Formats: sequence, structure tokens, C-alpha cells
Amino acid sequence: MRRSLLRRTSVPGLATLRPARVQPLGLLGDVLHLCAAGMWIGGLAPLAIFLTHARASLSLGERAARVLQRFSALSLACVGVLVVSGISNSWLLIGSIHALFTTRYGWLLLFKLTLFGILVGLGTRNRFVIKAKLINAPTSSGLLTQLRRNVICEACLALTVVVIVACLGITPPARHP
Repeated sequence: MRRSLLRRTSVPGLATLRPARVQPLGLLGDVLHLCAAGMWIGGLAPLAIFLTHARASLSLGERAARVLQRFSALSLACVGVLVVSGISNSWLLIGSIHALFTTRYGWLLLFKLTLFGILVGLGTRNRFVIKAKLINAPTSSGLLTQLRRNVICEACLALTVVVIVACLGITPPARHP
């Protein structure tokens, strides 16, 4: 039961594929992709909540730098896994650059990749600009407020990516036979 549910939810365009056509490499890529996305996106809401409370509490504000370092390490690892598994999955489902630009599935994927690039840009800014300032001035509530706002924007963009992934799940992939 769990295995079939994973196949149904993890393989985009599965409704158009026969179960015998599910490739082990594609399934592994999907599992890694889902886990990495879940950890990164799933960590944004608790981080935003923590930053809200840290802004109001001096003792939590002092811990913010450590929390941010841990989340930064986790999100960096997740982004790496997302890139590698995403390239693998894209090749299996699209197969060519031409199909990326000429199919509905390809257009949705390009939109998802654009939003993913913006997410990575926001995360990079948070990691290298705001976090660096926060380490030097850990009790600055202005920085915590700015970071919290950025994390909420990241979470909203991530939710949009999830909606696009849902659309990809019901769209026949470019390699549809």
C-alpha cells in the first residue's frame, strides 16, 4: 500500500504511465527530491515562528544565530539534493531541451525552476547577508524582523512551487509514449 501510494504521489504524470514503466532510478530520484523539498520547505514555518518569538525574547534572540546556522546547513544540503535529483528526474521525464520549451509539461517545469531560482536567491541572501550581520549583532530585532519577513516570502514562494508540482503530477510528461 505505501509503495503504491509513493509511486502515485511521487512520479509526475504517473496517470499516463503504466506501472511497469516506472524506472527505479526515477523512483529513487523522486524519493530524494520529496524528502529534500519536505525538509527545506517544512522547516520554513517553524523557523518563521521561532524568529517571531526570538524578536520578543532576548534569550531566544541570542540563540537565533545557532538556529540559523543549523537551518542554513540543512537547507544547503537540501538544495544540493534537489538540484541533482531534479536534473535526473527532468531528464527521465522530458528527455530533450526541445521538449522543455515545446510541451506544457516543459513550460510548467520552467516556471517551477524559475521560482526555485528565486527561492535559492532569497535563501542565499538570508544566509550570506542577513545571517552574517546577525552573528555580529545577535540582539538586533530589526535584522530578525527582516529575516522573518524573508522566510515568510520564501514559504509563500515554496507553496507556489508545490502547486506547480501538483499541476505537473496531472500533466503528461514530455516523454509520454
